[in-house]
Amino acid sequence: MLIDSMEYDKAIVALRQRKLDKDISTHEKAVINYMLGLSYKKTGDIENALISYAESAIHDLKTPIRDYKSLYELAELLYQKGDFERASRYITRSIMDADAANVRINIEIINSLLPVIYNSYNSSMIHKNRILYVLLIGISLLLFLLIITTLNEIKGRREIVMKEKEVRESNIELTKANERLQRYISRLREANEIKETYISRYIDLCSDYIGRLDLYRSELRKLSKAGGYEAILKELRSTDVIDKELSEFYAQFDATFLDLFPDFISQLNSLLLPNKQMVSKDGLLTTELRVCALIRLGVIDSVKISEFLRRSVSTIYNYRVKMRNAAINKREDFENEIMKIGKQP
Repeated sequence: MLIDSMEYDKAIVALRQRKLDKDISTHEKAVINYMLGLSYKKTGDIENALISYAESAIHDLKTPIRDYKSLYELAELLYQKGDFERASRYITRSIMDADAANVRINIEIINSLLPVIYNSYNSSMIHKNRILYVLLIGISLLLFLLIITTLNEIKGRREIVMKEKEVRESNIELTKANERLQRYISRLREANEIKETYISRYIDLCSDYIGRLDLYRSELRKLSKAGGYEAILKELRSTDVIDKELSEFYAQFDATFLDLFPDFISQLNSLLLPNKQMVSKDGLLTTELRVCALIRLGVIDSVKISEFLRRSVSTIYNYRVKMRNAAINKREDFENEIMKIGKQP
């Protein structure tokens, strides 16, 4: 009667007081909550109306009674709030129960609401599907970008690894090149030292020989005055002067060489078999040692060695073969090993 007379606030107070009674049945709870929901709805309190309709629907569904109104009223409010999915489920359940109970009034009311809810639900689903489709496209694009980014990162890492490898290889090559350069510098220093030493000795020898030639010329002039042509011819036929000069020249050469390479003989012997090792005589090099000394200085042509030592080419060749055969290591590498004697590492 209060609801019919639109005194909703008083109805709400009375119904809430009635809800506190402990002796009311489940069906009565459903009816009381339905009227509460209706009163709240009339006053515009939609939130409490939703709660009351929901409680009424819970009690309705606990009873075997299928003639109810709370569930489709709840569906209508949910529809108005935009909750189309639950509104559709609740209205579907309501129409099924109304049809099972053959309640025409409820069926007509629900049928009038059902198409609206279904259309809204379908529209909502279409909208959601569109959103899902857009999201799917977006996710696909993001996934594609992620794949591209990942591939680029992998490619970049590979390039970094390749660059690091190239840098390492370049560093190794630079290290090797630096080592070779240091060896070349050492050889140049050694060559310069040898050159400077021999140039100095060469200048001294030239100066000394000029003086000796002048002295020899004076002696020949004196001899020509004393003994005439026959005395000069006899002097020229003698090899004593040449032999003496060669002896002094070789002595100078030996001294200079041993000054540059003081350990030459011991290092040379380390390349030879124990029973084939060589020694110097009175601090001078033997012919074989001089051959090795010239090889160490870079003179490897047998013709030039023979001219320097005043020996035949065949003799020099035999010396070289003999020393190769006496080598501890491969005979083909013997002279190369001689050329490394005394070099800085």
